[in-house]
Amino acid sequence: MRNESDGKTTAKTFVLQGDSKYTLTARDFLFGLLRFERDDFAGYDSRTTAVAGYGRKVIDREAMSLNLQAGAGVRRTAYEKISDSSEGIGRISGDFKWKVSETSDFSQELYVDFGSDNTVTNSLTELKVKVIGHLAVKMALSVINNTDVPPNTKKTDIKSAVTVVYDF
Repeated sequence: MRNESDGKTTAKTFVLQGDSKYTLTARDFLFGLLRFERDDFAGYDSRTTAVAGYGRKVIDREAMSLNLQAGAGVRRTAYEKISDSSEGIGRISGDFKWKVSETSDFSQELYVDFGSDNTVTNSLTELKVKVIGHLAVKMALSVINNTDVPPNTKKTDIKSAVTVVYDF
């Protein structure tokens, strides 16, 4: 994501994430996750997170689902002006999806990565509304909080977006 205001860059974020799930039962699964992120305004050059753990489908209906996960892993943060940090972390997360109607979908994702150096809380709320045919509009609100940040860096970053989506 990149944003400019009055010709000045005000946000520049790059996130690459991959995850996998191994089904144990109809409701239980194991997961693995690898995430790389760069954020020019977060006070670090890059952050890499690797986590493995257990998940459970708490709600698994046609129009609604809720998955909860817990795991452990490692996080490495390369800072701009201070020494890099590597630490063991715990992760708890939830993923809620609700098909409100034939034309509207709501989703809420939340994760907390907690370590001895920093706790990262990330919330993503989305509402997608079908306009016509395969065309939809998606409104999103992202809130990211870090408990320990370098000097002159905000602890909480709030981003909103409205995007046009073409569903295949």
